[in-house]
Amino acid sequence: MTTSSPRIEIKRSAFCFRLEESLGFDPTQDFKENDVNPLEFDCGEPVQLVIPPQIAPQPGDFYIRKHTYSAFFETRLDSLLRNLGVRTLLCAGFVADCCVFFTLGDAVFHGYHTVLLRDSTLAAELPDEVENFTQTQRIIMWIESILGPTTTTPELLAALAK
Repeated sequence: MTTSSPRIEIKRSAFCFRLEESLGFDPTQDFKENDVNPLEFDCGEPVQLVIPPQIAPQPGDFYIRKHTYSAFFETRLDSLLRNLGVRTLLCAGFVADCCVFFTLGDAVFHGYHTVLLRDSTLAAELPDEVENFTQTQRIIMWIESILGPTTTTPELLAALAK
């Protein structure tokens, strides 16, 4: 899941205003995708986010485009998960202190049980803290205290093997 730029009023949204004001991003340029309907999304070469082939959606995978920090806000994610009977979400990604955090919060508010894979998650680190992943560790502790448990990928695989 990545942040896309829907052509439906993105330039007038509070989200767009915040990105431009705080980070200098223009979603109509920075969140372009090359394989989208240009009538629905801003089409062109990606600037910010390129999905590596190792984790790119495969044929038959569900792919939900999000339009702000949370994967639940104004998307079909909740409807899809409920129709699939999903109750527990394993979450990982970048940026833990923004997109992952807002998605986890909305998941809890929608009644899902969430588990963060802490070894597959990264926060936006300050240059002098990147060596120790200080912000990542800080946000993981915060997530554990208010949004749900965390685990590591090896711990998850061991539990699933039982």
